[in-house]
Amino acid sequence: SRTVKRGILASVPCRGRLFHHASAKNRCGLFGAGIFPCGNPGWRMVGRTELRRIMGDGKRPGNMHRGELQGRRLLAAVPSRDLGVLNEGIGGNRLLLDGVGPNALARFERDVLAQPGVRDLIVPEGINDIGNFGLAGRQSKWAHDALVRRIIGAYGQVILRAHADGIFVFGGTLTPFVGSTFYKPGPLSEADREAVNQWIRTPGHFDAAIDFDKAVRDPKRPEHLLPAYDSGDHLHPSPGGYRAMADAVPLSLCSQ
Repeated sequence: SRTVKRGILASVPCRGRLFHHASAKNRCGLFGAGIFPCGNPGWRMVGRTELRRIMGDGKRPGNMHRGELQGRRLLAAVPSRDLGVLNEGIGGNRLLLDGVGPNALARFERDVLAQPGVRDLIVPEGINDIGNFGLAGRQSKWAHDALVRRIIGAYGQVILRAHADGIFVFGGTLTPFVGSTFYKPGPLSEADREAVNQWIRTPGHFDAAIDFDKAVRDPKRPEHLLPAYDSGDHLHPSPGGYRAMADAVPLSLCSQ
């Protein structure tokens, strides 16, 4: 049986010691030993501080990022522990191709494995791969299916590389984006998102799943964000939506 030391690379607080968000717009500092400004290159891990890492695509239209909210929630839940949250996010980031910054697979070594003390990882990334694929023009059903296989294959690489370093990996489901004024996704793109989410939720793939999709979707129109959680562009959540995503993380994971 596989033994995995507790750790996190992703965008939500879970079991382990280091939170890393690899898809938020700005690289943020260390939570727990003080919150540093985004973009600060000079942070250092000191003493026995435990870090949580968050890696993802960073839906941040000017409001507090979900990783920050999740980090604050985690720290409030375990005030007696020396704990930090490190956000390594890039807005618009993708798993497969470079765009706004290098793709997640290309920067995985630098942003996750090379960082000291990572114990757990949360990975909410992939919606920009699906959205940008749709922007390329009309694509066949076969091409969309191939994209889904490539995204799942990328998740598999992340999981294998993280496990080889003893990191416990959480997958974050992709939130709704039908109606997006930027991506303008059609039925095939929505089917891609649903197929990817089904894979993320299936036991035996990620070590555990965090259902961000369920947290912010409209129950009556599950391909859309709930209006109260929609920033207005039908892609990025509102501040309330980010809080709902943070609240979707079970704090019981932090004590495991």
